[in-house]
Amino acid sequence: MNFKTAALVGLTLSLFGCPGGDTEEPTATEPTDDTAPTGDTEPPPPPTPDPTFDVNLVDGPGPDDGSLEADQMIVTVTNPPAGTWYFGYGQTATEAANGQGWFGEDCLTGDTCHEIPAATDVGGTPTSTLTLDRVATIPEVTGGVNKMLLQVDNPPSATPDLTFYIGAQTDPDTCYVFGHDPSYYATLGCMDPGTAATHNDI
Repeated sequence: MNFKTAALVGLTLSLFGCPGGDTEEPTATEPTDDTAPTGDTEPPPPPTPDPTFDVNLVDGPGPDDGSLEADQMIVTVTNPPAGTWYFGYGQTATEAANGQGWFGEDCLTGDTCHEIPAATDVGGTPTSTLTLDRVATIPEVTGGVNKMLLQVDNPPSATPDLTFYIGAQTDPDTCYVFGHDPSYYATLGCMDPGTAATHNDI
């Protein structure tokens, strides 16, 4: 190759580059994030609502008692926890006044503790309802189902002078206490439902 040919080849290479060459800078690969959401993650379930409690004392069509005692007691628990639950009550105010309160159905010292029926759907909310009818003698309470002995006219008293228990009757117990004197159940270590529990005056 003479000088002129070599010069021409060099000029051609400088203008057009070497055959098969790549003058572009390589593109960097973006790092991947294995923890990024994939779009198919299930949302967490909603929290379970806390239970609420209501005790409704009804002065029914029984004998005229001056509206001092209930002929029926209706216990309602919404969003009850799983398992079997029981209801009891004690006449703590009457006991404090004259030592004659009734505690035979208190789920603590008495012989009777009322089982609350399993929950059913009421307007989309799990609800358990227990209805107790008043009877006149203790054997009717201990031998019957859904019967209560609420003698508050003798001695005179007012029905709201009660302390209510709702619990699982386990050891240790899981329970809620509200009403006149929750300290009556202090040995059980029950929870105070606060404003989640209501009861009426009749």
